Amino acid sequence: MKAICTAVVLMLLFCGEVAAGTGQVLLDEVVASVNDMAITRSQVEQEARFILVQEGYHWSGPLNASLLEKVLSRYIAKTLIYDELEKRSKRGGGDMPALEPSEELTELLTGFRSKFKSDEHYRLFLKLAQMSEESLAAHIWKNHRIEQYMQRRMETLARPTQAEVDAEMKKRLQHTTLAENEKPQLRDVVVRELSARKYKSALEKWVDELRGRARVLQAVHFEREAAKGSEAK
Repeated sequence: MKAICTAVVLMLLFCGEVAAGTGQVLLDEVVASVNDMAITRSQVEQEARFILVQEGYHWSGPLNASLLEKVLSRYIAKTLIYDELEKRSKRGGGDMPALEPSEELTELLTGFRSKFKSDEHYRLFLKLAQMSEESLAAHIWKNHRIEQYMQRRMETLARPTQAEVDAEMKKRLQHTTLAENEKPQLRDVVVRELSARKYKSALEKWVDELRGRARVLQAVHFEREAAKGSEAK
C-alpha cells in the first residue's frame, strides 16, 4: 500500500460503515495519517466521546474544536505507539502485552458500562459513537494493550532516583515544618509527583522519537476549521 499523499488525505472516502437503521453508507473524512494508516474524522469524534465517558464528563453533547484538536494529537501519538507495539510483537518478546483478548476484557467492558446511568445511556453512546458492542470491545482491548506497553516501557524511566527524592524533600522542608512521623507521608507525595512528571517527560520524548521516524500528516486542524466557520457567518 502506497503512502497516503496530501491529495488523498484531503478527499472524502468511503468507510464502509452503515448508519444504524438507515442502510446508508457513511462518508468519512481523513483528517490525518501516520505512515499508511488513515485517521478519520469519525474516529477522532469516537475517541473524544470515549475519553469523556472514561473521565466522567458529559459525553452526549456537541464536541468542540479544542477538544477534537487535543484528541487528534493524542490519537496520532497512540497510533505511533501501537505501530511500534505491533512491530515488536512480530519480532517476539515475552514482555509484550497479550494479543488475544482474555478474561480481563470482560472486566474492562463491565467497568466501562458501569459509567452509564442506564442501559439507554449506554445504547445512546454506541449510537453517537457509531460503534457496535463488538467494535467497542476491540477498541477497549486495543487501548488496554497500548497502555500496558506504555507502562512497561516507562516504568523504569519514570522512577525517580533516591537523590531526586531527597533533593525535592530538602527543598520542600525548607518552607515547612513537619514532625518526623509526617515526613514519610510527604515523601510518598513527592515520589508520586516526581514519577508523574518524569512519566510525562519520558512519554513526550518517546512520541517525538517515533514521530521523527514516521510519516505523519495532519490535513485538518479543528480549531482553524472552527475559526473559519465563525468568520464565514
